[in-house]
Amino acid sequence: MTSQADFLKAKQQLQTLLPKENKLKAELKSLQSRTRPLRKLIKQYMEQKQINEVRVGNKVFKLKEKDTVSFSKKSFLNSSVISNSKKVEYVKENKSRVVVVSETTSK
Repeated sequence: MTSQADFLKAKQQLQTLLPKENKLKAELKSLQSRTRPLRKLIKQYMEQKQINEVRVGNKVFKLKEKDTVSFSKKSFLNSSVISNSKKVEYVKENKSRVVVVSETTSK
C-alpha cells in the first residue's frame, strides 16, 4: 500500500516537473509544425516519382499500395441485413487502389 508520505512526495515532484514537461511539449509542437510540411513534401515527391523507400536520418519513408473501400469494411461485413456472398461481391467491386507513404524509425 502506498503511504501518505510517498503520495505527498510524488505530488511535490510532479508539481516541480509539470512546468518543464509543458515547456517541452510546446517546443515539440513548434518543431512538429515545422517538420510536418517537409514530411508531406517528401511523401508527395515519392508518390509522384514512384520511389519505394527513402531514408532521412533514422526515419524510413516507404511507398505502399493498399486497397480501400468507401465505407467501414468491418461494420459492413458485420451487418446482418445483407447476405455474406453479396457482401464479399460488393467489397470486391468497390475496391480502389491508394498509394500510402508510411514513416518509421529505423534502429
